[in-house]
Amino acid sequence: MMTTQDVQAAVSNLSASDKVRLACKVLLSTDLSAGWFLQRFLDGKSQRLPEKTAQTVAQILPHL
Repeated sequence: MMTTQDVQAAVSNLSASDKVRLACKVLLSTDLSAGWFLQRFLDGKSQRLPEKTAQTVAQILPHL
């Protein structure tokens, strides 16, 4: 299972367009709150992601 730090490391290597694609895929595959938490994380306003959101991101990242 990926931790917030693992997700942060993986996301930091993504281009801006891939970050948008990731956010859209998370929004489409989960509820709105997961997308909201991810957006705050990508914007640097949050240092941690809820576990469920981190798991969703971990599942989607390999398919970008």
